[in-house]
Amino acid sequence: MNDSSKRVGPFLALIIALLPVTTFAQAHGGGGTRPPVSRPAPAPRPAPASRPATGGFNFNHDIVPAPAHQTVPIRSAAPRVATPERGAPQPANAAAPARGNASGRTAYVPPANYHRAQFTPNHTGGPYSEHFGGHPIRNPRFDGRQYGWNNGVVWRPAPIYWGGGFWGPFALVDLSAAVLFGSVLDAENNVYYPSYQVEPDTPGYDILNDYGLQQAECGPPGLVEIWGPDDSVVCADPNDEAAAGNYEVDPATFTLVPAT
Repeated sequence: MNDSSKRVGPFLALIIALLPVTTFAQAHGGGGTRPPVSRPAPAPRPAPASRPATGGFNFNHDIVPAPAHQTVPIRSAAPRVATPERGAPQPANAAAPARGNASGRTAYVPPANYHRAQFTPNHTGGPYSEHFGGHPIRNPRFDGRQYGWNNGVVWRPAPIYWGGGFWGPFALVDLSAAVLFGSVLDAENNVYYPSYQVEPDTPGYDILNDYGLQQAECGPPGLVEIWGPDDSVVCADPNDEAAAGNYEVDPATFTLVPAT
């Protein structure tokens, strides 16, 4: 074997040894690099369900959710006025003409010679404030545990709302959108205490349900008059649970306390 054959032999052996490796690499795109994997586009996610706008301040939602209650039926009464004293009502013609409001219904308007009672925070009962000494009427739906109706959380009125927000989200700065639902007159001082239609999902709405009371427009005699925080008042038709008269709400036990 000559010298050139000796030099070529080792190179041929090396080429033959590397040939399978080169062929394997080419079969995978060269250099051992894997081609990008094509994946299907992700399925579109459904948009989250829109939540209904509640508007205003709602104690049962904004502080502690309360159990669901039945709908409170509401009865509208013809505009009549009565004095808070036990006695005969004033004649219907003593009231000013009724006017419409944003809700489309005819609202009761107090007599022209009466002015609205001054807002008095932390005061309850209007002209009856010193007379709520009767035996509390047990709430048929609660056992009297302290704030059990509110999941044990102390309920405190919000100072910028009519009735502290007990009856609905009626801000004192703008009551024009609320439905005026009659009023209670104080003939001794020539002032009236306005009432408003109770809003759903509020403590006041729940307490009417608990006693099976149907809200009525304040004014006529013979109604249940319930006084809430800050001299707020709503009226209802009497029933077997609560006779006609004046009551104070005890927010701790969610009971009605009658005036004596």
